[in-house]
Amino acid sequence: MRFFTLALIAIALPSLFGCANRDSSGTTTAPTSATLTPMQEETNPAPEETQQEEEPQAEESQLVVDLDFVPPEETEGWTEFVRANDTEIVFVSSSEGNDNNDGALPETAVRTLARGKAIMESLDPNNEGSENWMVLKRGDTWNESFRTWNRSGISSSQRLLIGTYGPGSDPRPRVLGGSRDGFHVGHNVRHVAIVGIHLESSGNSAFAATSNNMVDILVEDCVMTRSQIGFQAQGTSDGLKVRRSQITNNPTLGMFTQRTNNMLIEENIIDSNGTSITHNHNMYISHPGTNTTIRNNLITRGANHGLKFRGPHVNGVIEGNVFAGNRNSVTIQCKDQGERNVNVSFRNNVVVEIGHDGQHNPLRVTTVRDLVIENNLFAHAADYRAQAGIQFALPRHVDSAPNGNWPAIENVTVRGNVLYNINGLGIHFQDSMQGKAVEIVNMNFTNNVISVPDSDSPRAIIRCDSATSGLTLSNNSYDCPNSNSQWFEINDSWHSFDAWVSATGDSTSAVGIPSFTDPTRTLSEYHGTLGGGTNLEAFLTEAKRQSKYTWRLEYTPKVIAAYIRAGYDLDQP
Repeated sequence: MRFFTLALIAIALPSLFGCANRDSSGTTTAPTSATLTPMQEETNPAPEETQQEEEPQAEESQLVVDLDFVPPEETEGWTEFVRANDTEIVFVSSSEGNDNNDGALPETAVRTLARGKAIMESLDPNNEGSENWMVLKRGDTWNESFRTWNRSGISSSQRLLIGTYGPGSDPRPRVLGGSRDGFHVGHNVRHVAIVGIHLESSGNSAFAATSNNMVDILVEDCVMTRSQIGFQAQGTSDGLKVRRSQITNNPTLGMFTQRTNNMLIEENIIDSNGTSITHNHNMYISHPGTNTTIRNNLITRGANHGLKFRGPHVNGVIEGNVFAGNRNSVTIQCKDQGERNVNVSFRNNVVVEIGHDGQHNPLRVTTVRDLVIENNLFAHAADYRAQAGIQFALPRHVDSAPNGNWPAIENVTVRGNVLYNINGLGIHFQDSMQGKAVEIVNMNFTNNVISVPDSDSPRAIIRCDSATSGLTLSNNSYDCPNSNSQWFEINDSWHSFDAWVSATGDSTSAVGIPSFTDPTRTLSEYHGTLGGGTNLEAFLTEAKRQSKYTWRLEYTPKVIAAYIRAGYDLDQP
């Protein structure tokens, strides 16, 4: 068993003797030798040893910046920032600061974000890149935005940091931008991290990266809420990262991105975004994009989609996420004629408690080449009429290709998935519509479990709108309480299991569902095992207490997914 004790993040600051100060313009009048003691993980140290010892320095005193930070078990999950000898810090406090101060110490903090920015600019007047820090006092609130941030850092290991100071028990500093973006990244900005800030904008985006040539922008442990869009990235960017943050309760979109390369969206809570059940989503990852990774997020209660992944994208990874309570969980699509997503994987995701407002669609796929759908769980969509657990379909706007066919759905592997208690169709191959066709080429459908519940009308386990050419099936398990003669549908004709085997050559598949350990497991039920209310609202209320200072593994998607998947005898990767 691993034990963790109180750890301190300390900044060695100059004392009154020989100290470095900034004048009212922000200019440094004497050099500083201050350094930041790196966060360390210790095993059972005595209480008096929790702060790392340093060589005595007569000219320096210690200031504890985060005095109650207990390292979480997965300390490697947080980005570490180590202060270099020449790093300068600007302290900003709306409750204790004064813009006539120099901002060099908490005791001489400035009051406004505008003044803090001005000092940062004076420390790097030519914007050649610095690793200076601007830190906001936890528990404070600003009724102003950062406006456009134009300063850059030096490298991915020497980022310019916008962070926090003060006790970890205090809430994140709140930046209320009003009609402006809470934080707006400017053109050509690179190597900047914004960590631990609560951002709002009633008229725009909480966080906006809508400029061009943005490189290595990190957003971590932030809250982006009650804005038109929580997180927006529409400019050209490379290496954008959103980690362990919360994007919640934004009326238009939680997250909207396009023209992104090498983007990482990881371990976030993305909940209750959108008000329109037809147009608003938790996440809308638009085109074009290259090397997009969406990993280990909790994506819940989207007005329409949990995730709309619209191409053309090249190299997309969607893995380890937990989707719950979204009207439509995931769509991987292209909209315009001639477009396809290329090389996309949808792996190891948990999709449960599916649907609201009379619709559910766990996973919908349109034109794509080289797609893997593997080792996912889709469970409990019994209360809503649906299109299908997994639907391979034409884009919604079929009139975009009035005189020709859409590109084929080509080179697809659907392997090792469980679809359980999915009301509606199990799998739907919708390969023709309104006289236009999308061809299925080389699809391998193997080792899947499909259970469709009983209903008042026939619900096909698999439905093919036309022929099954291009489709290879093997080693699947099928079950439905309806009459066996109405389990499968090909070109509007019902087929029994035996007739299906004859039509498709699916001779290695079988009737019957494995005896799962506990197929009642959902995210709501999981919360009951923690002693909380057995509903999604209660779970998410508690999950949103997560921060770097209150990190609990039981509220992370990895742990949640492992518990739910174990009920269906699916290994956790």
